[in-house]
Amino acid sequence: MPSHRCVLLVLLSVVASASIALQQVVAQQPGPTKEHEIFKQDVGKWDATMKLYHTPDAEPTISKATETNELIGGMWLVNRFEGELMGMPFSGIGQWGYDPAEKKYVGTWIDNMTPYMQTIRGDYDPATKTLTSLSESRDPMTGEKITYKETARTIDENTRQFEMFMPDGKGGYQKMLEVEYKRAQE
Repeated sequence: MPSHRCVLLVLLSVVASASIALQQVVAQQPGPTKEHEIFKQDVGKWDATMKLYHTPDAEPTISKATETNELIGGMWLVNRFEGELMGMPFSGIGQWGYDPAEKKYVGTWIDNMTPYMQTIRGDYDPATKTLTSLSESRDPMTGEKITYKETARTIDENTRQFEMFMPDGKGGYQKMLEVEYKRAQE
């Protein structure tokens, strides 16, 4: 029976070593940085008013929505957006974080009105509390690659504004969407 004890001791030793190694890996994992702090202000439920601009000279279509934001691990803001757009149900999910290697804010967006995911990269200006990003996707009508410009600005602890601009065909951008957020009353 001594050989069984040896095998058992060897197995226990291997398990203990693996456990210690795993604890060391977990301890070395990066955590939230100062760049992640901006996401804390967006956590919670928000009431949204959307303005969709069909053409630059036309009055926008206005609709209501809600957004619920959750911070995961202090590093990823996940939001769920629910509302109506052009008389149809509109639902989207986004996730936002900070890439320390690229030194860029990054995100993705998907919704029920397009089969294409947006990938987003941008920079934050603490003086204006504005995240300015370029979003790459495909035009929902043509499938051609398109780059949108987006700004997300914190006005105060209970008010935010998002704007999305599409290429104007002349080397610039024209506003296509504006969303005004107000923190929902609990």
